[in-house]
Amino acid sequence: MSAELESDHLLQQIEFGDYDSQPRNMPTRISFLSRLALFAGVAVLVGQPAYSGAQEPSTATIQLIAAPSPMPGDVKAKAQSIAYESLAREPNRYVGTTVTFTGKVIQVQESGRSATYRVSVTKGPYGTWKDTIYVEYRRSSDTEPRILNGDIVRLYGEFKGLKSYKAVRGQQVTIPRVVASIVEREAS
Repeated sequence: MSAELESDHLLQQIEFGDYDSQPRNMPTRISFLSRLALFAGVAVLVGQPAYSGAQEPSTATIQLIAAPSPMPGDVKAKAQSIAYESLAREPNRYVGTTVTFTGKVIQVQESGRSATYRVSVTKGPYGTWKDTIYVEYRRSSDTEPRILNGDIVRLYGEFKGLKSYKAVRGQQVTIPRVVASIVEREAS
């Protein structure tokens, strides 16, 4: 049925008392003006105070306070030494765990006080290192000494799962990722 025929049919039903509350095949339509009036009414009600007292409500100030950073002693005491292979094989088991590693820095990328390192954490024969992890770290101040490529470091931080990236030759590399709160250079 066309819209014109539907409205004629509805008028006939009303005139003869034959009107059903939900006519068949008649879509329910709300006009644009009805929607606008409904929206305006809700907007007015929302803007009104929920009480009718003579006093104006006081404005409250909300102050967000950052949780204090864990103290270095707390992080060190909580840190677990977990084998690289365990992290790589079952990463979901350890996500959120505070870990510690000692290793050789094989790559450094810095931007201001923020740095990312690739650190090999398993010492092999003849001074070689293998089993690389991805470490994100932010130095606490500009005066904190920088970590350089080749440094041996002890780090403490939260294991975040795996990090995937594309290597220079284009292959996909996936390694364990740690967000470190402490990175200390070991004495040579």
